Parts: sequence; C-alpha cells; structure tokens
Amino acid sequence: MIKAVIIDDEKPVIETLMAMIDHHAVPVNILDYATNVKDGIELVVKSQPDLIFLDVKIGRDTGFDLLRALNGTKSQVIFISAHNEYAIEAIRFSAIDYLLKPIDSKELQLAVGRVTQQLDEKSDALKLDALLSNWSNQQKEDKKIVLNTADKIHLVLVKDIIRCESDKNYTYFFIGSEKILVSKSLKEFDTLLQPYGFFRSHKSHLVNIKQFKKFIKRDGGFIELLNGDHVPVSVRKKDELLSLIDKM
Repeated sequence: MIKAVIIDDEKPVIETLMAMIDHHAVPVNILDYATNVKDGIELVVKSQPDLIFLDVKIGRDTGFDLLRALNGTKSQVIFISAHNEYAIEAIRFSAIDYLLKPIDSKELQLAVGRVTQQLDEKSDALKLDALLSNWSNQQKEDKKIVLNTADKIHLVLVKDIIRCESDKNYTYFFIGSEKILVSKSLKEFDTLLQPYGFFRSHKSHLVNIKQFKKFIKRDGGFIELLNGDHVPVSVRKKDELLSLIDKM
C-alpha cells in the first residue's frame, strides 16, 4: 500500500480524490492532507510519504514553491492541475504524472499504477530537478526533457536532439552519436517538441529544424541533416517544408 498525502487548497478536490481512492480500491493510504504550502511542507517532512498528490496552484503559491522549499524529496509526485498550459508543459517535459481537474478515476488508477512501478529515488530526484529548472527558466534553448528507457533515465537539452524516429509504439532519439529508445509514441513527442523548432517530415520522423542542411528532391524528397542523416519527407509535408525553408 502506497502511503500518500494530498496538498491542495480546494477541499472538494481533496474529498473527491479520497472518495475515488476508496471507491475504486486504489492501493493508496492517505495519511493526511494540507491546504497551503507551509502546512504541506510540514506534513511531508513529518510523514515522509511515498507519494504526494500536489496541486499546481495553491492559493498565492504553487506546488513548485513547495518542492523548492523541501530542497528535494524522496516522495514521488502526481500533480493535480486545472488547465495551466505552461505548468503542464513543464511537467510533461520532466516525465512526471499529472491529473487534470476534474479528476478522472481511470486516469487516477493509471497514474498510481505507474508510481508503483517507478519507486526509484535517483530517477525521481532527477525528474524533480528537471521540473524546477523548466519551470524557472522560460528560455527555449535551455529546455530539458527527461527520457525514460528500460534500464536508465536520461536528462537531455531539447536543443541537442537531432531527430526522432518512430518504431511502432516506441521512439528513437538521436542525440550526437547516441541513440535512445523510449517507450512512448512519436505522436506524443511531436506535440511536445513542435513549439521548439521540430518538424514532422513524415509519419515516422521528427527533425530538429536547426539541424537542417538541405532538401534533396530526388527519390521522393528527403532532408539531409548536418550530421549527414537522410530523413524522408512525405508528399503532403513537402509544401510545408518548402515554406519553412523560405522563412529560414
């Protein structure tokens, strides 16, 4: 049974979450809850939970303020958030789970299930470091992404990613001479990385446009990257790419 606490300034959310855990027999024991950051810090220090359900916005403060004040925690975190796009982006780049309000019971069960599989203190610390860095630093060139593989966790600067390639429900990341396989689909990373200068040239390929060298029209058309890699361009993406090149 996972020992957990809830830190949220909305009592109805706390009550709903506790009722869902009870009704769906989610393997979580709620030790206590707090409705502000100060009490939340004291609660975490006192109870040392396995898991913190943490609201993004807590009164005038944030869950990120709480994590900074703790200066690292061994607890895993599942964020609870309204539709705060920047906060959710920072959370997703850091590979940390979150639940959107109103909380969905199935999403809750899935998130808790992932927590039970990831009781790794070093990974959690790295993810939280990435999260606080991404939240504090809004410069795109300094954005970091956490990549989970079967045997380790990687913290990568987004600008260092050369390209991504789909392999069914997996994605290969090409970073320098390194090739990292992540158990998430390319579609998820496409949504995440497009605002950071990545172009979906083909259903199976996503490229960092800053790594673009030239477009070669033969053989159906493909992009040559600075490292010499060739990436195909689908027919329906060709005009979009040419328009993008004109703006470079």
